[in-house]
Amino acid sequence: NSYNQDLEKKLLEFNKDRKELSAKMDKLNIEKNKLNQEIIKKTEIITKLNNTIKEKDNEISFLKSKIQNIQNTLNYWKDKFEKLISFLHSKLHSWYDKDDKYIDVVNDMYDDNVLDDDDIEELDLSKEKDGFER
Repeated sequence: NSYNQDLEKKLLEFNKDRKELSAKMDKLNIEKNKLNQEIIKKTEIITKLNNTIKEKDNEISFLKSKIQNIQNTLNYWKDKFEKLISFLHSKLHSWYDKDDKYIDVVNDMYDDNVLDDDDIEELDLSKEKDGFER
């Protein structure tokens, strides 16, 4: 009988321990599920951020391309403008020296602020010819 009582006592303790362990396992499962949900939320946030970063990287690449295109266009027109100025410089200088009617053109350009004193000096046009004094 004593053996049966000890066995029953041990069985009751075992059942009590099993219930406590089961309750602790349930709590752990609840915590595990909460953590899994947080991991899922954090993963979604990271995915959204990664997508935003990819979009911004694409936008940056597009803008860099646009900047390069604008720079190329600017360089193209700068080159054209420099060639035009060089052409006009040589033409104005040669016309000015050859024909007095071009003196009037240069004077008009000066009067209309197309040319200024520095331009006249750079073109090496003599101020001794008509009306460059202001």
